[in-house]
Amino acid sequence: MLLAGAALISGRLYDRFGIRMLLQGGFFFITVIALLLTVTISFHTSYILLVVAYALLLLGIGFMLTPITAYAMMSVPHDIIRHASPMTITLRMLSSSMGGALLVTIMTATSSVSFSGSMLEGIRASFGILTFISGIGFVFSLYLSEHSKLDDATL
Repeated sequence: MLLAGAALISGRLYDRFGIRMLLQGGFFFITVIALLLTVTISFHTSYILLVVAYALLLLGIGFMLTPITAYAMMSVPHDIIRHASPMTITLRMLSSSMGGALLVTIMTATSSVSFSGSMLEGIRASFGILTFISGIGFVFSLYLSEHSKLDDATL
């Protein structure tokens, strides 16, 4: 529900302000929340903090997905747009699955089953990698062009 609400709001903000602001804000938000979780997560972390942090991560993702999809679809020629939309959805699902599998693999590889405290280190390592990847996304978003084919098109 939160993700859908963020997608609706971000769609309207994208129409008004463009993609750069939304991507920079979304990546910055995800980076800060992931860094906060990397530093503060422990065995004594409250469930409320974890739920709020997860909701904020989803909010950041929601503010990025709709504008990225709209920006990508504007660069596709009109005669193949009916193929590009399902391909975008497929690639989004595959990449999110692979990203989740990568983070779980990192968590498992850096933790040991014999000692429960090391599982916490694996979780911190996963959030650290997520922080790093979202930080790279933020840096890349600084160089994103606002120019789109829609600006040049005659409708």
